[in-house]
Amino acid sequence: MKNIPFIIILSILAFLTSCSNEDESIGTKQDPNSSSKERNYVFAYKTSPASGLETRAGVNKRKLWDNGETVRVKFLNGTPAAQNKVKEVAAEWSEYANIDFEYVGVADEADVKVAFQWQGDRVTWSYLGTDCLDVDQDQPSMNIMLFNGNDLSEINSADFAALILREFGHVLGLIYEHQGPESGVDLDVNRVYSYFRPFGWSDALISDVILDTYSKFQTNYTEFDANSIMLLFFPPHLTTNGVGSNKWNTKLSDTDKAFIEEVYPGRKIYPDPYERGPVGSVYMTMPTYYSGGYGTLGYNYDTGVEQAGGLIEKTYKTIVVGEYEWTAENLRIKYRNLWGTLYEFMNHSEAKIHALAGGNSCPLPAFEQTFGTWVTEYGEARAYRDNYKFYKAKNGEEVSGFELPATADICQLLGTAPVNPGNTVYGNVETFLYASDSDIPAAVKPLVDMKFYNNTSGLSMTPLGFKGNNPDDSGVHYSFGYGFGLRMKNYARIFAFSHISGIKVNTELYHFTQARYCRKLTDAELGYKLYIDTTNDKVLMLGVADNANGLAELPKGLERGIALRYANKEKKVITKSWTDIKNEAAEMKKSISIE
Repeated sequence: MKNIPFIIILSILAFLTSCSNEDESIGTKQDPNSSSKERNYVFAYKTSPASGLETRAGVNKRKLWDNGETVRVKFLNGTPAAQNKVKEVAAEWSEYANIDFEYVGVADEADVKVAFQWQGDRVTWSYLGTDCLDVDQDQPSMNIMLFNGNDLSEINSADFAALILREFGHVLGLIYEHQGPESGVDLDVNRVYSYFRPFGWSDALISDVILDTYSKFQTNYTEFDANSIMLLFFPPHLTTNGVGSNKWNTKLSDTDKAFIEEVYPGRKIYPDPYERGPVGSVYMTMPTYYSGGYGTLGYNYDTGVEQAGGLIEKTYKTIVVGEYEWTAENLRIKYRNLWGTLYEFMNHSEAKIHALAGGNSCPLPAFEQTFGTWVTEYGEARAYRDNYKFYKAKNGEEVSGFELPATADICQLLGTAPVNPGNTVYGNVETFLYASDSDIPAAVKPLVDMKFYNNTSGLSMTPLGFKGNNPDDSGVHYSFGYGFGLRMKNYARIFAFSHISGIKVNTELYHFTQARYCRKLTDAELGYKLYIDTTNDKVLMLGVADNANGLAELPKGLERGIALRYANKEKKVITKSWTDIKNEAAEMKKSISIE
């Protein structure tokens, strides 16, 4: 494709033919009643006499439509089936170009006038860009060759769709791909003259609009696009080297899409890049004097003061990730011995750290600040699960909604993780969740290598690993530096993430792990609701008070996380289809064990 929106060149006559033998009668149309499904289409140019041919680069700047313009189109003839197919196919350009096509009646004023085989004309052609405006209202500015307007097999064929895409490409101002300086299509001058003279073309005209190519200075040409819809099929016998354009393209290429976005920018809606959410804090308390807390020791982590028989209390940093507010630090608990049960062994100590880290030492406060403390399912040490409260601040207003994450919460978190090309699902989540080297204290860095992680989410997860829940402290501490586990809302269920086990959600495990809390933001906080529109294969982002017309709300979970990854919140658009979102979720689930 040509890579500048200002140099718009006249469309040219070329052709599609299945011949490979130079003795074939070029230009002969195949019998439409033939049993073969192949058809030969001939293409020609049209241009406004006012623009001429002699100063292309000067005059063609005016052939562009205004960006954001609505181009009015009408049909001068044609069956309803043919007209509807043109509307359907041409609309694809408007997915990328900031141009709309409005279809009006035959008696109305229109910019583009479309006809099918007008007055027997069996050549497909279109005026270029705004040259369409110079054509009288009762005359076509575009002619489409259609062998049979009632033949649905032809109308619904990929070949016919390609004709429509190509001619509407000309309407938008696109030239043919072979006119670029590096197309590699070396036309044989004498054979080209011989082929086009029967169509009434002068040698000068053939040279001007067929044989001439355009320099990089005229087109700012980048590279030849062999997949462009604007590349015509030239058979080998019209070239000097026996190498034609080799194939008949029927779809917009990626370069076609990117180029037309540059020419008419602003239509394509892109998802928002991931940005860290707001950082906040909450004050958490757990009593040690109720069932579930008897095995714990009162301690104020904000002041560093032990308070036997009192509360375990701490201010935790929080961060918004997607639609949730998460605690951005691991839970910290002090344990004590109770009635001969040695709960105290669950506490970290510098001696244990020294043994764990292969002789490296680390101050206990720095270790716990980074990794938190163990949590367990022991009956007298489960206040973290069912007897805690969150407040905006100490002595402040209570905050509701914070809980250990459920399956849907974890799955949505996984779906929210940005996808890095070439990375695995595990690698994407790892990059998203793990603390980076700059997020951990210097004293901890000799213990774990976090240099390869980005902490995109800001959650600063750390690989404390897991520990067997043997009550005599004989349980093995494993996967330190390689994985972590978070307790989940369901009893004895965890979110496990490690190089060894991979990604496991809601898997049963009684071993000691870490803990975090999350709170789903309210609709009012989000400012939108998501609905599944199966009829149109979309996920809709509507205002909280908007009428959803009976559509089902998209529930929490993996699909919702993926949908949010493709959201443009300013325009309230999910840029992926519902089918694409479901398919991506199905692929991710191949790498995630969800129980």
